[in-house]
Amino acid sequence: MSVKVDPALRGHVGIAVLRGDAEAERIARQNLSEAKVAKAIQDAIDAAPPLTAEARERLALLLNGGV
Repeated sequence: MSVKVDPALRGHVGIAVLRGDAEAERIARQNLSEAKVAKAIQDAIDAAPPLTAEARERLALLLNGGV
């Protein structure tokens, strides 16, 4: 399952920058960053062999701010 980064998210950043709206830019950049991370995670999962339960737990800890 390939996740794509919606090109509109990049456009939202550009529009916010052009308007000088710092808060909208911050939110747009956050949304774009989240989409890029989601794509990278999905690409890695798609390329890897099935994860063990232990591996899924370790990765979930990373996503939840633990180590």
